[in-house]
Amino acid sequence: MAEQDSAVAGWNFQSAVPEAAVPTGLRPEVPHLARIYDYWLGGKNNYPADQAVAEAMIRTVPDP
Repeated sequence: MAEQDSAVAGWNFQSAVPEAAVPTGLRPEVPHLARIYDYWLGGKNNYPADQAVAEAMIRTVPDP
Protein backbone atom coordinates (compact mmCIF):
# COMPACT_ATOMS: atom_id res chain seq x y z
CA MET A 1 0.00 0.00 0.00
CA ALA A 2 2.86 2.43 0.78
CA GLU A 3 4.22 1.94 -2.74
CA GLN A 4 0.82 2.80 -4.16
CA ASP A 5 0.59 5.95 -1.98
CA SER A 6 3.85 7.36 -3.37
CA ALA A 7 3.03 6.57 -6.99
CA VAL A 8 -0.07 8.08 -8.57
CA ALA A 9 -0.91 7.27 -12.18
CA GLY A 10 2.60 5.95 -12.75
CA TRP A 11 4.39 9.02 -11.37
CA ASN A 12 6.93 8.64 -8.59
CA PHE A 13 6.94 11.75 -6.41
CA GLN A 14 10.22 11.12 -4.61
CA SER A 15 12.39 14.21 -4.34
CA ALA A 16 15.37 14.57 -6.64
CA VAL A 17 17.12 16.51 -3.87
CA PRO A 18 18.67 14.54 -0.99
CA GLU A 19 16.77 15.18 2.24
CA ALA A 20 19.89 16.58 3.94
CA ALA A 21 20.22 19.25 1.21
CA VAL A 22 16.74 20.72 1.71
CA PRO A 23 16.88 23.93 3.79
CA THR A 24 14.79 23.73 6.92
CA GLY A 25 15.29 27.14 8.51
CA LEU A 26 12.66 29.76 7.69
CA ARG A 27 13.66 33.17 9.03
CA PRO A 28 10.58 35.43 8.83
CA GLU A 29 12.37 38.17 10.79
CA VAL A 30 14.82 38.66 7.89
CA PRO A 31 13.33 40.44 4.83
CA HIS A 32 13.59 38.53 1.56
CA LEU A 33 13.23 40.09 -1.89
CA ALA A 34 10.80 37.44 -3.14
CA ARG A 35 8.45 38.05 -0.19
CA ILE A 36 8.81 41.84 -0.60
CA TYR A 37 7.75 41.44 -4.23
CA ASP A 38 4.88 39.23 -3.10
CA TYR A 39 3.74 42.03 -0.77
CA TRP A 40 3.86 44.58 -3.60
CA LEU A 41 1.72 42.27 -5.73
CA GLY A 42 -0.87 41.99 -2.95
CA GLY A 43 0.06 38.44 -2.03
CA LYS A 44 -0.24 36.76 1.35
CA ASN A 45 3.14 35.01 1.53
CA ASN A 46 5.07 37.72 3.36
CA TYR A 47 5.90 38.72 6.92
CA PRO A 48 6.01 42.03 8.86
CA ALA A 49 9.75 42.40 8.17
CA ASP A 50 9.09 42.10 4.43
CA GLN A 51 6.19 44.55 4.63
CA ALA A 52 8.25 47.13 6.53
CA VAL A 53 11.07 47.05 3.96
CA ALA A 54 8.59 47.17 1.07
CA GLU A 55 6.92 50.27 2.51
CA ALA A 56 10.29 51.92 3.21
CA MET A 57 11.34 51.29 -0.38
CA ILE A 58 8.12 52.85 -1.67
CA ARG A 59 8.71 55.95 0.48
CA THR A 60 12.34 56.17 -0.66
CA VAL A 61 11.67 55.72 -4.39
CA PRO A 62 8.36 57.44 -5.20
CA ASP A 63 6.55 57.07 -8.52
CA PRO A 64 7.97 59.23 -11.33
